[in-house]
Amino acid sequence: QFPIELAVAEVVTEGDSLFVGVLRDISERRETEQLLRMTNKIGRAVNLILSNAINEGLSKREIFNSALSDLLEITESEYGFIGEILLNDERPYLKTHAITNIAWNYETRKFYKENAKDGLEFFNLDTLFGVTIRSGQLVIANDPYNDPRRGGLPKGHPRLNAYLGLPIYSGSKLLGMAGIANKAEGYDEDLVDQIKPLTNAIGTLIATHQNAQSKVKAEEALYATQQQLKQMATKDPVTGIANRYMLSQQLEAVYEACVGREEMALLFIDVDRFKNINDGYGHDVGDRVLRHMAEVLEAAVRPTDVVGRWGGEEFVIGLPNCSTLNASIIAERVRSEICSEPHHGIELSVSIGIAGLELQPENLWELIRLADVAVYAAKADGRNCVRIAGNAA
Repeated sequence: QFPIELAVAEVVTEGDSLFVGVLRDISERRETEQLLRMTNKIGRAVNLILSNAINEGLSKREIFNSALSDLLEITESEYGFIGEILLNDERPYLKTHAITNIAWNYETRKFYKENAKDGLEFFNLDTLFGVTIRSGQLVIANDPYNDPRRGGLPKGHPRLNAYLGLPIYSGSKLLGMAGIANKAEGYDEDLVDQIKPLTNAIGTLIATHQNAQSKVKAEEALYATQQQLKQMATKDPVTGIANRYMLSQQLEAVYEACVGREEMALLFIDVDRFKNINDGYGHDVGDRVLRHMAEVLEAAVRPTDVVGRWGGEEFVIGLPNCSTLNASIIAERVRSEICSEPHHGIELSVSIGIAGLELQPENLWELIRLADVAVYAAKADGRNCVRIAGNAA
C-alpha cells in the first residue's frame, strides 16, 4: 500500500464529456513532510538548548536534562545519558551531565540519588559506550547482547534491545558523548545524520560548560544552527533550489500578489523518461541531470520569478506579470536549451505545461493542477513539447 493523489479533469468534445483521472504516487511528498516535521522538532530543541546555554538563571543540570529529554523524544528512545569525556592520569573516563534514572534496586536507587546531581563517573571502558570514549567512533548496536564489543550489564539492569553511541565533537576535539537505547525499530546512520544539528548543539553546550564560553559565542552558534536548519527546511538537497515546501510558500505569495491585479503564468516541467536514466545510468547520474535542470531553469528566469523542484523529476516556475504568450516563449527556450546537446552523454528532453490566470482558477492549487494536466497533454503528444492549459484538448 502507498498513498496516492487523484486529480480529475473534464474535457468536452462535440458535446460529450470525457473525464480523465490521474493517479499520482505521493509517497515522496509524505516522506518530505515527515522530514520537515522532524526538522521542525530538531529546530525547536536546538533553539531551546542554545538559548539555555546563554541563560545564567538555569543550572547545568537543568540544561543538560532538558537536552537529554529532547534527544530521547526525537529519537523515540527509552533511556540514555549525555556525558563529558575527561582524563584521569591520561586515561579517559566519562562523567555524566544528564542520565535517565534506571535504578532497579535499593542500592542503585541510593547511589543515583546521592551522585546523579554532581554527575556519575564511569571508568570501565570495556563496554559499548567505552568504544566511543576510546576511539571517538559512532557505535550502532541493534543486537547488543550478541555484539562482541559489549562488556556485559549488571544483574537486574533494564533490558537493552538497541543502542546508539554518539560521539560529540567541537571541531576535531572529542568533548563527550551521548548514549541512547531501545528505539523500537533500532538505529541507523540516516537517523544520525538527521539529528546532527541536535548533537552539534549538545557539543556547543558541553563546550560552553567546559570553557565558560561567552554569551556572544553561544548566540553566534545559535544563529549558525538556525541558518543550517533553515536551509535544511527550504532547500532541495539534490539541486540546491527551493524544495516543495518553500516553493509552495513562494508561489502562494506571487499568486496572492497577482490575482485580480496583473497577469501570471505557471510552468510545470517534467523530465522525459527520467526513470530510464536512473535505471540505465544510476541515481548519481540522475542527480547530475536534475542539477543541470535546475541550472538551466534558474538561468532562464527573472529575479522576480519563482523556481523550485516540485518532486522527483518535476519542476515548477511561477512567472508574475507574465502573459501566457510570453510564458510559452520562455518555455520553448527552456525546452530548446535542455535538448540542444547531450548532458553526460544522455539525450534529454522535457514536457512543459503552461497555465495562466486567464483560466480563472479558484486558487493556486487549481492553477498548478491545470498546468499539470497540460504536461500530460504534452506527454500524450509525443513528449519534448510545450502545451498550454485550455488548448491541451
